[in-house]
Amino acid sequence: MTMDAEEVVEERQIDPVTLQVIGGELDTIAQEMGHKLIRSAYSSIIRESEDIGSGILTAEGKQIAEGDFTPMQVGTLIASVEGMFETFEERGQDPDEVINEGDVFIHNHPHYGAAHSPDIAVITPVFYEGEHIAWTATNAHHLDIGAATPGLAVDLE
Repeated sequence: MTMDAEEVVEERQIDPVTLQVIGGELDTIAQEMGHKLIRSAYSSIIRESEDIGSGILTAEGKQIAEGDFTPMQVGTLIASVEGMFETFEERGQDPDEVINEGDVFIHNHPHYGAAHSPDIAVITPVFYEGEHIAWTATNAHHLDIGAATPGLAVDLE
């Protein structure tokens, strides 16, 4: 049975100060995920424009924390995870049976969460003691994804 945040706080009797400390740490982790992506990127649009998103989501795909990078990427991780779940459903797959520890999902489908094809999401399940408890995800705009013309994701002919 999955509980929402208020039920967890109530059941575990987390005081407001502890809750704020935990929330601050989760925000810091999401921000640091983005910084690591920027520092390791070969793409100038990622390094210079910081056209990325980074965050932590619940196992159900609800956002817990998000880095504050380009405004165009805010909230896109939720749509990407929802699109991934939709793909599982269309394929007749149960996410609980398909998702395993160590998996990494990559997608850029505009109809399943990406704003457009050059926005590529990398989504990783987080497990604790064998239970899938969360997702970490990044989304980044890539200049060249292998289209007919360098730098464009369309065929101009």
